[in-house]
Amino acid sequence: MSGIEFLLHRNPLAESGLVLPSGWHSVPGTPGRQRHHAFSAGTLDPTNDMVDPILGGRVLLWPTERIQLALWGDFGGFGAGTDFTWQLKGVAGYSFRIFGLDSSVIAGYRSLHVERDIEDGTETLETSITLHGPVVGLVCRF
Repeated sequence: MSGIEFLLHRNPLAESGLVLPSGWHSVPGTPGRQRHHAFSAGTLDPTNDMVDPILGGRVLLWPTERIQLALWGDFGGFGAGTDFTWQLKGVAGYSFRIFGLDSSVIAGYRSLHVERDIEDGTETLETSITLHGPVVGLVCRF
């Protein structure tokens, strides 16, 4: 995901911003033509890639100098790549320096929802998918 962030507020304990990212999703395969099966292996088709305009925001809190809490949220789609998409992510992190860079390890939880109509030429499959689960990562700022 890429985009631009506008810093709205910053002090030593908190930061908030407006995020204008662009999201890319790839759906591996097209729906099968068999009406009685909920899912089909389908075939790989590059036309199932999507790029969405997305609007979102984030809030960062630093309860201590090294501990950080963050909440991200965004929504988009607007019929461009998907009909509608949203994401919520909350993480906790621990800051340190590595190789001279300000860094953090983070762990949290993320939910991502995508709604899209997929057409295979004869039928339309209305898709509504929500993915959620834990996230872990290493953030290096340079």
